[in-house]
Amino acid sequence: MKRKLISLIIILPMFVASAFVVSACVNRSFFHIENNEILRLTELGRQQSTIVIPASVTRISEFAFYRTTNLTNIRFQARSRLTSIGRNAFYGSNLTSITIPSSVTYIGDLAFYNTSSLTTVTFGRSSQLTNIGRFAFSGASNLTSITIPSSVIDIGQGVFTRTTSLSAINVDSASTHFVSIGGIVYDKEITTMIAAPGGMTTVAIPSTVTGIAWRAFYGATNLTNVTIPASVTIIGASAFENATNLTSIVIPATTTAIGSRAFAGATNLTTVTFEEGSQLESISYLMFLNAINLTNIVIPVSVTNIDVGAFRGVVSLTSITIPASVISIGRQAFGGTTGLTDVVFEANSQLTSIGELAFLDATNLRNMSIPSSLESIGNNAFSGTVGLTSITIPYSVTRIGIGAFRNWTDRQTIYVEGRTARLVDPDDVRFGAWHFQWLSGSNANVVWLG
Repeated sequence: MKRKLISLIIILPMFVASAFVVSACVNRSFFHIENNEILRLTELGRQQSTIVIPASVTRISEFAFYRTTNLTNIRFQARSRLTSIGRNAFYGSNLTSITIPSSVTYIGDLAFYNTSSLTTVTFGRSSQLTNIGRFAFSGASNLTSITIPSSVIDIGQGVFTRTTSLSAINVDSASTHFVSIGGIVYDKEITTMIAAPGGMTTVAIPSTVTGIAWRAFYGATNLTNVTIPASVTIIGASAFENATNLTSIVIPATTTAIGSRAFAGATNLTTVTFEEGSQLESISYLMFLNAINLTNIVIPVSVTNIDVGAFRGVVSLTSITIPASVISIGRQAFGGTTGLTDVVFEANSQLTSIGELAFLDATNLRNMSIPSSLESIGNNAFSGTVGLTSITIPYSVTRIGIGAFRNWTDRQTIYVEGRTARLVDPDDVRFGAWHFQWLSGSNANVVWLG
């Protein structure tokens, strides 16, 4: 009995001391706290490398630890009551690891955005987390492991984009909402891709999946190979944006829509293949923006619209065939395609509109015949296409915008079918007319074939 008592006397002080270690480290002069919410750090707090969050704190406000570059370690006092980590809360901090208390139910948008030193995120046992906001861990480029708790019911868009050291996202097996297959998070039915790690090199999407999430592989610089099954009908916006090591991709015939900027900045992408019988409806907004090595692409005959900036800055593209199905070519659709020499419109073209700046500074364009279906040419549409020796404007054209042939030289000729110079009245600026400044900035020769 005496021995036990001595042991208790020895152990008890140690236990008591241990229990107060965290408490002793709490320094409220580091925070501005109001109604149990950390609003922001004080100047003294921003100088600290380690900070302990008091147990009484229930919320960390948005931007509370924003760009705290000295901060490497966050600890939470025992029995933490924290429920919410706000938007941008730890944006750009130098945290190396964090254990998020079980009481937290909400992580806001961009909460750990660009925390490039963060390697490990752990959720407390019996986590109550339900929501992870958009881009919450985007840019955490050294993050190597994470397991989504079973309590999570909502994962925002782009949560793990640019996490280039993360090869797999795990999901607690007890989850009723999500499942991880091959390191990628899908809904429980495995029909929709929810989130993908930024460090993957090869991806094979399950044959039950119908949609690839918005920004699913944004900034996935290690990605070299993707297999998309016939079940996929939609590829989300920016899905492969800045996937700089992706060299080729095959789009299933069943895919009807590809979102804006889907392959923008995919600088090593050389070949895009649309399967025979493609049902794609549009080459979307900025879809291949600055995909500077793209050389091989055949636009499907199902496409009716080439949207704004679709091929802007695709400098390696030398020729393109526009299917007869295309009705409109958008603003700057081929702007800055300095390697483009040939544009071919298929027979029986239905093209009615070429948007402003559509072929801006396509300086090496040599061959293009405007189809007889065309009705409208936008402002500066052919500005800087100094490689064309001539172009013929068909009689069908009822509208030409300002400076449509700007920067053309006197070595170039514009032929105008079925009209005389009297058609263009300087006082006639009505919608549907040729603008009286349609030749503004041009020294080209004009031959009227009326």
